[in-house]
Amino acid sequence: MEDKITKDHNAKGVVLLSGGMDSCAIAAEAIAYGYELAALTFDYGQLHRKEVEKASLIAREMVIPHRIAELKFVKQLFGNKSTLLSGKVEAYKPLAEGEVATSYVPMRNTIFLSIAAGLAETIEADNIFIGANFVDYGGYPDCRKGYLEQVRQALMLGSERWTTGGHVLKIHHHENRTKEQIVIAGIANHAPFEHTWSCYKGLERPCLHCDSCHNRTKGFIYAGVPDPALTEDEWARAVQLYEGSR
Repeated sequence: MEDKITKDHNAKGVVLLSGGMDSCAIAAEAIAYGYELAALTFDYGQLHRKEVEKASLIAREMVIPHRIAELKFVKQLFGNKSTLLSGKVEAYKPLAEGEVATSYVPMRNTIFLSIAAGLAETIEADNIFIGANFVDYGGYPDCRKGYLEQVRQALMLGSERWTTGGHVLKIHHHENRTKEQIVIAGIANHAPFEHTWSCYKGLERPCLHCDSCHNRTKGFIYAGVPDPALTEDEWARAVQLYEGSR
């Protein structure tokens, strides 16, 4: 994550809290740095409400105000393009170079960041926190560092606060961190990973097979700690599945 807070910086921020481990980790880190956060979660027609429910739980655990915004048009307009919206979730498979993940939702982060910037202007905040990271670069074009910088500049140009008020918008993300490094950073900052949900499927418990479950398991394995959101039996099974996929 970028700069630590100083007396000269605006200490307010909007965190895009998805309910997953990446946004949970960056929220915990921002709080540790001294930021005053407002959490924003989107209900955009994803397959289940697990992440939305977990985001609310995480926000309560971190004692930060939380807003849930409904974006039903995302599924209405883009539903056939993404497995996260259509329901055709696949088991983990490595992506070829240049291949975009089937779970990619068209313009999702562009939409999310635009709304987050609007909220930031409204509450006079100059910081947005998003869980984008190195693992997502390949399969998700809207998680790349270059994209995030270009969006930041566009949002500034289209605003009142950041064109006339002498303020600068910052978008904080995990940059080149791997899942392992995100886990380690989250633990160091007391992120409530036990309340997070990463599985693409809306089952009672994580499926342990999808891309998101695979990447999450890898992060905890390489960090040398079990996933606190899983039971002992589930963790043993997750490790077995990960080892079998290598």
